[in-house]
Amino acid sequence: MHCFSDVRFVIGPTRKTVYAHRYILAARCDVFRVMFADQSSKHKDGDVPLVLSDITQDVFYPLLEYIYTNTVTLSSKVVCIISSYFKFNHSMCCIFNDAIFHDSLG
Repeated sequence: MHCFSDVRFVIGPTRKTVYAHRYILAARCDVFRVMFADQSSKHKDGDVPLVLSDITQDVFYPLLEYIYTNTVTLSSKVVCIISSYFKFNHSMCCIFNDAIFHDSLG
């Protein structure tokens, strides 16, 4: 349900809409904080989705799970997808690393 969410992502080639909470993501991940600041300076209406066309739900959902709960449940299939994904997508790797290290240092 998205009635209390304030950020919308459009994920992957299937363009799946995922709703989240800007303040939680920004507090837990500096990359998201910068992304939201940049988005708000460009789009004043606040309802423009963040399009992440190069990431799949298999990668994005575990990231959100970790950011929201400080834990993540990964099947061996998802671990393989994520590890192969990081070989080709540096920006998403940075978001995962930032979320993990920000939490461990903060």
